[in-house]
Amino acid sequence: MEKNNSLTTKREQPKILLTGAYAAGIGSAIRNIFQKKRWSVIALYDSSDELQLTAMRKDTYSTKIAIDLMDTKSINSMIKQLPPCIDAFVHAAMFFKMEAGFTKSIWTNTFQTNVIAAAQIVESLRTHLHNGSSIVAISSTEAFSGSFGSPAYSASRAAIHNLVQSWANKLGVQGIRANAIAAGWIGGVMDTDEVFNRSRKITPLGRLGLPEEVANTVLFLCSDKSSYINGSVVTVDGGYTSADDVSKYEYQEYLAATDFLFFTSEFITGRANKNDEIWAPSILFEGEWDGDEPIIFQRDQLAAAKRGAQINRVFVIPPRLKKIFNKNHPVVQFHHKHPNIHGYQIDRNDLEKLDPELLKKLGDGWTALNNEILIFDNPGNTGPRGTLVTGVAKIAALRGYFEKLLKLASPL
Repeated sequence: MEKNNSLTTKREQPKILLTGAYAAGIGSAIRNIFQKKRWSVIALYDSSDELQLTAMRKDTYSTKIAIDLMDTKSINSMIKQLPPCIDAFVHAAMFFKMEAGFTKSIWTNTFQTNVIAAAQIVESLRTHLHNGSSIVAISSTEAFSGSFGSPAYSASRAAIHNLVQSWANKLGVQGIRANAIAAGWIGGVMDTDEVFNRSRKITPLGRLGLPEEVANTVLFLCSDKSSYINGSVVTVDGGYTSADDVSKYEYQEYLAATDFLFFTSEFITGRANKNDEIWAPSILFEGEWDGDEPIIFQRDQLAAAKRGAQINRVFVIPPRLKKIFNKNHPVVQFHHKHPNIHGYQIDRNDLEKLDPELLKKLGDGWTALNNEILIFDNPGNTGPRGTLVTGVAKIAALRGYFEKLLKLASPL
C-alpha cells in the first residue's frame, strides 16, 4: 500500500474509500474533486488494467490499494489495510459487456463487480463507518428500463438501487446514509460514438453530461448538506429519462406545421453545437424578408455559429430580387461577418436552364441539422407551413441534391 504522508497524517481530513478510482471518466473525476476538497482519498485500483496503472502512477496524493473485486480474499486483504475511521465509501467500479444471447461469465462478472463486491465491502466496513458516514453507489439510468444488448448490466444497476435501500434500512439507525446516482449519457471517454450522438437528440439539455457533474453530486451526497437524503436514487442525466422520443417527434411535427419560424429557431439555437452543420437551400420569393424574419434568421444562425456550428446556405434568387440582393443587402452582409457562416447564391433562371429537375427537387427549400432532422419550408397559403422529415434515406437524398446545388452556386 502506497501512502502520501501529507494527506494521511492530518487526522482532521475526512477519508473516502473509492473503487474504480483510476477508471477513465467518472471514477477519476470523483477522485480529483475529493482531492481538491482536501479529503484523504483511499484509491482502489485494478492492477491488471494498464490504463488504470498509468493513471495511478501519476497520482501523488492518494493512498493506493490494488484490489481484485472478483476475489473475496483480495477484498478482505484491502479491508485490513484501512484506517479505523472511514467517512465515505463510493463504489464507482463497474463491469459492462454487450451480449447477443446468454453468457454465464458475463453475468457472473457483471454482478460480482457491480453488486456483490459492493455488498461485501459495505458489510466489512460496518466497524469503520460512523454516525455521519455516507455510502454512494454509482449506477446508471439503464436500471430504469429493460435492455437490448446488455441485460446483465441493466439488471445489476436495478439490483444496486435495491441494495442501496437495504443499506439505508440497516445502517440508518447508526446515522450512516446510503444513496445511488443513476448517471445518464456521460461524455469524456467514448462520446464520439454514434450512440452518444443519438443520446444528445433525446436528452432535453441537448448534450452529454460531464464526469465532473456526477462527481459533484457524489460530493454533495457525502456532505452534511445532504444529511436527510437516505435510500434515494439521484438521477444525473440532463432529463434523458424524462423524455419520450415519440412524444417529442409528435410535438416537433406539430410545431413544424403550425409555427415554422419558432421550430426552426428552436432547433438551430438549441441543438447546433461545435462541429455540427446546418445546411439549407432557400428559395427566395418577393416579400420573404419583410417584417422580423431576417432578424430572427440572422440571430439564430449567429447563435449557432458562435457555438462552433457550421452554416452553409444557398439562396436561389428570382429575377425580380436579383437587383436588391447584392453586397449592400443586410442578409448578404451578414454572411460576411462570421467565419462559420457561409452563403452562396444562384439565379433561379440559370438553375432552371442548368438543371430543371434539381430545381423541382428543391421545392420551397429546407433547413437541416447534420443528417438527423430536416424541415421543409412550405410557404403557401394553404396546408402546413413546414413538414418535418427524419427518415435517413430521405435526408440522404436531399443532402445529395444540396451538394449538387452547392457546386452550381457562387459565394455571396
